[in-house]
Amino acid sequence: MSVDARTVSFGGRTAWGRNLAAPVRDFLSAETSGAVLMLAATAIALVWVNAAPHSYESLWTTNLSIHLGGAAISEDLRGWVNDGLMVFFFFVVGLEAKREFAMGELRERRRVATPVVAALVGMALPVAIYLLLNAGGTGAHGWGAAMSSDTAFALGALALLAPRATRLRVFMLTLVVVDDLVSLVVIGVAYSGHLDPVALGVAVALFAAFVGVRFLPIWQRAPAAAFVGSALWVAMFESGAILLYLADKVGRFIPRDARARLDCIQWLFWQMGNLGPLAGQNHHFVHYAPEKIPYAIDRYVNETGRLYAVLNKRLADREFITGEYTIADIASYTWVLPERQSQNIDEFPHLKRWKEAIKARPATQAAYAKAKEINPGARGIQTDAEKKILFGQTKDVVR
Repeated sequence: MSVDARTVSFGGRTAWGRNLAAPVRDFLSAETSGAVLMLAATAIALVWVNAAPHSYESLWTTNLSIHLGGAAISEDLRGWVNDGLMVFFFFVVGLEAKREFAMGELRERRRVATPVVAALVGMALPVAIYLLLNAGGTGAHGWGAAMSSDTAFALGALALLAPRATRLRVFMLTLVVVDDLVSLVVIGVAYSGHLDPVALGVAVALFAAFVGVRFLPIWQRAPAAAFVGSALWVAMFESGAILLYLADKVGRFIPRDARARLDCIQWLFWQMGNLGPLAGQNHHFVHYAPEKIPYAIDRYVNETGRLYAVLNKRLADREFITGEYTIADIASYTWVLPERQSQNIDEFPHLKRWKEAIKARPATQAAYAKAKEINPGARGIQTDAEKKILFGQTKDVVR
């Protein structure tokens, strides 16, 4: 026997590994596999939540944080799914719809009309039924919840029941894209009450940059799309829209009365457009700037004091910003840091009383205890590398 014939290579995969990998790979690449996994996950969740609701809720309220120096984005697992993974899901759905418009079944524009009309009618009819049953009741304001379909389940059911029905699938894909777009517009207009022009401007600019990625060399497109897409998500996350959405979703911390609701939203975006940004500049020039600039320090310390006075005056005749405890208080509380912002809180007695009242709330104490548990070594921004990442960005990073 020759040496070559007796030589065995141990660098490749075994026959067992190859035989196992092929069906697994085929399963994961098949469209029906996602539907099967979704159905299985739904069944497991239904059994779990009924058998052991406490452990089920404990799983979804587990906190997951991403830290960069002293900055962080923190959400529970449910939030990461709703605000993170679902973003990518709808992005993929949108890409597939775009492909059908460019080279698929929807190249003939006359075919678009039917699913669009079906989507609009499919949204209007449930809303009409909902309003008919709830007219004049306290739940009438929730009509927006009745109009949206479950995109993932709709496409998943179709993949299982009619995997080869290409035209039906394209019809459903177009329908759910229209459904989702209209639903987002409804949330932004009917359930926001106020649009933050700064956050909206940043989102539009980042979206324009995202569209511009297509003109980059092909090898630069993937990393550029990932960076701009992540920046767009963070901009919307920090805009106040998420806090407003959650308040509407759970039906808490936002007034039901239309006038009081508008008042709450105005103060929420007062924090987003005034207290947060100006207090942030205070932190930068007082604590982090490599050169102490007296003019900049005085300007932002004084601006912070002015905003303290605005809030103090507002709180002179009410317990919380709008009377009851709302998302406006939640958003503003974490930015009132008198020791860090060179302010004497005793000069603002109503603001001091408000801050102490929120600090004493059990939920506030639990939240700060959880933050220390998640990040026990939190120390703020200290190293030059951390400062460069947060304060040294230029236009070249975006280009």
